[in-house]
Amino acid sequence: MCDGELMMINTSLLRTNGPFKPSTAPEATRIRDKPASSCSMLVKEVLRSHFDGSFPLKTKKRSSSDYHNNKWITTGIRLSSARLKSLYLLSVNADYEQKNYYKKYKGVYRKVVDAAKRMYNDSLMRNSENPSKMAWSIIKGSRKEKKAVSLSIDDVESTDPVALSDHFSKFLVQLVNYWSQKRMVGSNQK
Repeated sequence: MCDGELMMINTSLLRTNGPFKPSTAPEATRIRDKPASSCSMLVKEVLRSHFDGSFPLKTKKRSSSDYHNNKWITTGIRLSSARLKSLYLLSVNADYEQKNYYKKYKGVYRKVVDAAKRMYNDSLMRNSENPSKMAWSIIKGSRKEKKAVSLSIDDVESTDPVALSDHFSKFLVQLVNYWSQKRMVGSNQK
C-alpha cells in the first residue's frame, strides 16, 4: 500500500458517521446499546466496505487463448474451479463442516481433472498415426523445460556441461587439499 491509498481510506473512515467517529446521532446511541458481538460485526462491515472501496480488486479475464495448451479443460471444469475458489474463501474462517466439505470437493475436483487429462491424452493417442510418437510428445509436453546452467569461469560465461563438471571437480579437489593441509598443520602444532 502506498501513502496515497492510506490517506484515502483514512479520509473515508473519518467521513463516516459511525462507530469510528463520535456522534450525537440516534444511530450512535443505538450502537452503544447493542451487545459487543453485534457492534464488532458492524465495525467489520464498515471497515470491509471502506477497504473494498479504497482498494478495489483488479480482475483479469482469461481469454480462450489462455487455454490453448490445455484443451482438456471443459466448461464444467472451469465452473468447478471457480466454485472451488469460492469454497476456499468461505472455508478460511469457517467451521469444521465447511472446511471438510471444501477438502472433499477439492479431492473430487482433482480426480475429475486427472480423468479429463487422461481421457484427452488417450483420445490423442488413439487417433494418431504413430501412437508411440504421440505418447512421447505428450510426455515431453507435460515436463517443465530445464534451464541451462551457466557459470562464470575466469570471467567467461560457460554453459557447456563438460566444462562445468570439470570446473566443479577441480574446485572440490582444491577444497579437499586445502582442508587436509590445514588439518596436518593443526596436528603438527599439538
